[in-house]
Amino acid sequence: MQLITLVVVAFALTAGYIVYDGINDKAGPADCALVIGHSLHTDGDSVAVSHATLDLAAKLYHDKKVPLIIVSGGAQPGFPDPTSEMAAYLQAGGVAAMDIVEDSTGIHTADSARSVAALMKARSLRSVLIVAPYYHITRTKLALQHAGIHQFAQAHAGTLVKEDALAIVHETAALWYYIYQDDLQPLIAKTTVQAQAEAEKLKSQIQTDANKTKDTVQKDVKDK
Repeated sequence: MQLITLVVVAFALTAGYIVYDGINDKAGPADCALVIGHSLHTDGDSVAVSHATLDLAAKLYHDKKVPLIIVSGGAQPGFPDPTSEMAAYLQAGGVAAMDIVEDSTGIHTADSARSVAALMKARSLRSVLIVAPYYHITRTKLALQHAGIHQFAQAHAGTLVKEDALAIVHETAALWYYIYQDDLQPLIAKTTVQAQAEAEKLKSQIQTDANKTKDTVQKDVKDK
């Protein structure tokens, strides 16, 4: 019961942090903006969220906060490439085509982060302004950090509504998975290797001490 309580509390605190972190914008100037999206040919709120995110990215571009917008996403089965859709939407909003970079490798957020990090390095870009729904910002920052990007600004689209509860739960679980996969798992593996090395060292020392004791006993017996 104590373990279950600990897990529930940790999950709740993480969810609370995701909301707090996501709604506290730090939309300072950056070398580029990043929008991670999915196909716009879906139903309901996902279309509205995608449009709101792209509208915000276009506004930040027009406000001279960023000179370049990277759109990243991967094609889902049965849907067209979301990056071309996002680029077309941005161009319709007045963003110059030459100031939009399309990345079609981002099936998952971690994929987008690795690809965007490579794009930024190739273009000598150091800072990125993350434009996303508030609940996706924390995980995007963590994924970018794991990919080697550490200079962030952020701006969230949308407002906190009860319908976001499922998305927040998903982001909380995904964030802990990222932490386990990229931080805890390597640490556990490193600790395991160190423990095995120490165990082998101790085993060798015990064997050496045992042999010395055996030799001493045999010598004493022989002397007597």
